[in-house]
Amino acid sequence: MIKRAISKLLFTVLLIIYIIDSCFATNPNSVIVANAIAQIGESYQEGQPPNKDYIYGAVFDIVNWTGGFDCSGLVSYAGNLRRHYSSEEIISFTTITTWNNIQSGDVFYTSGHIMIFDGHITESGVAKLKVIESVGSTGVREHVYINPEDINYGDDCYLAVNNYVPYHFRSDSSSPVLTILGSQNEGVFNSDITVSFIARDNIQTNQYDPYAYAEYQGTRFLTKTFSADGVYNISFHAEDWVKNTTDTLHKITIDSISPEITVTDSLNRLIPSGTGGTQDTYLCVSASDTATGLAKLEIYKDGNIWFQDSKYCGYLREDGLYTVKACDKVKAKFKTDFSRRIV
Repeated sequence: MIKRAISKLLFTVLLIIYIIDSCFATNPNSVIVANAIAQIGESYQEGQPPNKDYIYGAVFDIVNWTGGFDCSGLVSYAGNLRRHYSSEEIISFTTITTWNNIQSGDVFYTSGHIMIFDGHITESGVAKLKVIESVGSTGVREHVYINPEDINYGDDCYLAVNNYVPYHFRSDSSSPVLTILGSQNEGVFNSDITVSFIARDNIQTNQYDPYAYAEYQGTRFLTKTFSADGVYNISFHAEDWVKNTTDTLHKITIDSISPEITVTDSLNRLIPSGTGGTQDTYLCVSASDTATGLAKLEIYKDGNIWFQDSKYCGYLREDGLYTVKACDKVKAKFKTDFSRRIV
């Protein structure tokens, strides 16, 4: 009985650990402290690390980063966020907590500054909080402050006097939602098509979230008009604050040119439209479409459908007026390009 109870308790503990780990799979709390500690000693640099690609929502510009951090840059970088967020933006990814419930990896924020909580310590019998922060005087440092929970220190409690509030990062495993505008996937069109998109995320700070773009042949865009006949394979990418991503492919075809009809005799010689003939005239009728391929070939006799397929080779044995029509995949693009009367 005791062994069974112990086994059950152990299973419950492991399950709780698994659930917690899963919840924070995309949450910076699981990595932020270790990443921040690795930056101790780096200089304070306003606006660093920099961002790039603001037109698409911005990401870190690590290539052009010369080093150093400001306070929000350290939190963004250590938290493995997508870009350098301001302190105010970072708070939008958190929920407020209390001083007696803070966890390692939480952040303390007041207007103008943000820092990362590293853990509880006691110095000379005084409960203190260890943090990692980037400040102008020293750069990235590890520092300790009196716990605001200790009411005995009054004005000596820097965090309380300066109105710091503790925040806990939200867990976010939801990817952004992409909505393609202007055309449906696999659509075929007979005129210009303008393609754009809308990207939305469950947690957004402003117009820069999420990071999203469309791309065709290596060129990124927000909106683009396609005019020339052809097949276009367009990729779309969206990425939220903790790098949950959505990627999708979109194919459109533009076909503004009617199909070509070719009629030849038994010797493969072209037969012009409008000519007459006698019974038992041999014809080979085919059609081609350079953009999308032929969808339908039809031969009418005296206005009534007589043959329907992709190609006809055979004899016309009955009197009448034979007319050939071809329709490509745009469907509206019928072409009547040959008629022949058999008498």
